[in-house]
Amino acid sequence: MKPREYRKRARADSEALTRQKILEAAVEVFSATPLERVTLGELAAHAGVSVPTLLRVHGSKEELFLSAVRVISGEVLSRRDSVDPQNREAALRVLVDDYETWDRATERLARQAEHIPEIAALFEEWRLFHRRWVQRGFADELERVGRSHRQTVLALLVVALDQGTYRRLRAEGLSKSGAMRAMDALTSAVLDRWQRGQT
Repeated sequence: MKPREYRKRARADSEALTRQKILEAAVEVFSATPLERVTLGELAAHAGVSVPTLLRVHGSKEELFLSAVRVISGEVLSRRDSVDPQNREAALRVLVDDYETWDRATERLARQAEHIPEIAALFEEWRLFHRRWVQRGFADELERVGRSHRQTVLALLVVALDQGTYRRLRAEGLSKSGAMRAMDALTSAVLDRWQRGQT
């Protein structure tokens, strides 16, 4: 490799490393602190770079925030996808672990979604992913439900396993494991009602 090409590649590698270091710092900072309370100085210090470097690499605090949210989103969805949703106990454990870890951050993001279209789009993506995940996990049970009631039963299962449902169960004083058992009981009750042919 020619010296000029070597220097060019070394600069590109260094830039990629800096970008990754800033992004990792942003994920950590934004996971704990609302967007409006985070300063560029705090982000730069956490990443070990200067503010001008941070802006050159990522453009703005808002762009960095969106990049961090996409990273977190990808990790959460990948973790959910890695478990077989038909393994009910393992699936519920992954679901509840994520709800427990990201509940406050999700609430903050929900407020941001009112003003940031990209965040609103992510919420829609999460909603659709959750629905498909539940549908896949309960595919066998849904087949045993009458076709005319299948959409209703799926909707009830989606709500029974929703983050809002988990949040309310925790607010009612249930422990993490207690809330997980309650969500499992809700899904069982839904399936039992319709699989026995009740309307």
